[in-house]
Amino acid sequence: MSRLLQITILFILYPSLAFSKESVHEKDGNFALCAFSPVFNLEEAQNSSVFYQHDSSNNLLTELLFRKLEYRKFYTDYITYLLKDKFTSRALSKEMDLLAGKIRRSVYYDSHKMYSNTEFETNIKTTIGNEKDAGAFIPGLESFVEHRINAVKKELEINE
Repeated sequence: MSRLLQITILFILYPSLAFSKESVHEKDGNFALCAFSPVFNLEEAQNSSVFYQHDSSNNLLTELLFRKLEYRKFYTDYITYLLKDKFTSRALSKEMDLLAGKIRRSVYYDSHKMYSNTEFETNIKTTIGNEKDAGAFIPGLESFVEHRINAVKKELEINE
């Protein structure tokens, strides 16, 4: 996944984590989509509000912006636009398949990797680890995106 796409997805999914100076590690690719997050189990991650603010996050800018109705509306309108035209399950699945194809050979030949080739392939589609235990799972890319898109659409009352 391109770094720009990863950061954009991270910001849309978890705005309070994306720019918190105290939680720089959440921007690391290993923490994208809530993998290894000590905050959420999988269901909570998939269904968290687009306005979620973690208690320990010192993100005054986001907090202030979300208090102003006009900025909240701009933010939700932009998310709506992205979900209708750009962040569709189909489009992101194609991107994931393309990027997995680009790194597959390197992953398979990496003698120091933390996970098996089977786990790499499985994790593109489905979650590995304990979904109920915060920090003990890595969300399946396609399944997480599908669930997350549906949850955001429900929260923002986006009808197709």
